[in-house]
Amino acid sequence: MFYDQLEIGWNCSLAAVSDIIASVSLLWAFSSLKNGIKQTDTLLQKIFQYTVTRGLFVTIDQTTLVIIFLIKPETLWWTPFHFSLSKVYVITMSKCLIELFFLPLINGVCHKLQLQCLMAHKML
Repeated sequence: MFYDQLEIGWNCSLAAVSDIIASVSLLWAFSSLKNGIKQTDTLLQKIFQYTVTRGLFVTIDQTTLVIIFLIKPETLWWTPFHFSLSKVYVITMSKCLIELFFLPLINGVCHKLQLQCLMAHKML
């Protein structure tokens, strides 16, 4: 029982660490795209904000899950955080995609950075 609890806690902790690494990697990759054009820099600022916000929400949820699970696994107080984790992933990613890629296309605006990001993503 104790080893199962420790294994689950370890897995959730590694998930939180990997999400932090992914968020930092995205921020580092986006920082190299700054070119001094106002539209590009504004879009990059939005991407930075969404990446940081998404990383914080997911990491806080995962960290709370780990702490509550390791302290009192028998009470099931950790289950709302476990069940909400996938929804936090989907909602934050959907918000980012809608705001950055679909709304500008709907409004008839196509930023050069969006195309560069898509092309860079295909090259990786």
